[in-house]
Amino acid sequence: MVKNILVVDDNEDFGSFFKSKFSQLGEIRLAFDYASAVRSLEEVAWDLMVLDYTISQQETCFDLIPIAKQRSPRAHIIIVTGNADKEMAIRAVNAGVSGFLEKPFPEEHLMRRLHEIGWFQMQFILDHLNRQLCVGTAVYSLTSVEYRLLNILVNRKNSLVTRQDMENEIWSGRAVAKNALDTHLYNLKKKIPELKHVLASIHGTGYMLRI
Repeated sequence: MVKNILVVDDNEDFGSFFKSKFSQLGEIRLAFDYASAVRSLEEVAWDLMVLDYTISQQETCFDLIPIAKQRSPRAHIIIVTGNADKEMAIRAVNAGVSGFLEKPFPEEHLMRRLHEIGWFQMQFILDHLNRQLCVGTAVYSLTSVEYRLLNILVNRKNSLVTRQDMENEIWSGRAVAKNALDTHLYNLKKKIPELKHVLASIHGTGYMLRI
């Protein structure tokens, strides 16, 4: 099921940036003023709303949040702003939002917050027939080694898999470069942004897929 994401920001450049960077998260709609944001809230049941603090000279995201809560009570709401202060952060928490990010934020900050609120929960599906990983609506094609690595990690999710076990299962004792495993896992994280905060290196002894 495709998730619906509403981004409300009076800066069109930010909207374009968000849509290009996070299109794998779902169907993204942009609203650049208060009126179009209200219309969007009334038209669709949203799963995630990313709201800039300042929407116009008169309205802020806190004018939208009551409408958002009424129209899509289960939606996650994340506030972003370039001028954060303690009072604003407290107000965001009291409004029941799911997160608060300061602009400009690195891609991994949003991904980490989404993981914390369960956005990706139960959405990692390994397609054995087509050798692909499905994360929500995103589909990633895998090389043979990448597929075998993920198959091991998914089958033993939330458990430590030692480097030796992984190397033995993939290469069966064949001689490979000393950093071959790390290189493949690095490439996987680069290819699949959602893995960055769930695939952890454990004290240099192995890896764990926390899902």
